[in-house]
Amino acid sequence: MPKVRAIYHRTKETNIYPLGGDRFLIEAFLQDEVHDVHAEVEIIHPSLEIVAARSEVRNGPFTRVCNMTHSNIEALIGMKVGRGFTLDARKRVGGAAGCHRVSELVVEIAQAAYQLH
Repeated sequence: MPKVRAIYHRTKETNIYPLGGDRFLIEAFLQDEVHDVHAEVEIIHPSLEIVAARSEVRNGPFTRVCNMTHSNIEALIGMKVGRGFTLDARKRVGGAAGCHRVSELVVEIAQAAYQLH
């Protein structure tokens, strides 16, 4: 690989924390030169049912607009991570009435939830 310096860098990170009993907190964040976006869900194991969901856009080109869509992530409450989850969740959280970066993190969260099995 040639010795060149990157002109752009994006970090995505996902973490799972035990909350006690059958509950876990799954958080994901995305950071780059423009964005600082966070999302998290509380999930029940082993059903993978979402019982709480929150998001925050701390920085981005549409921070004010995206922060007005935080109630969209609450539409995930009651859903179970499984077949078809990603498509349905992205429709609820993203799209014209949502925030694309938050919907990206929901996919990361769903992939992490499978690690609980």
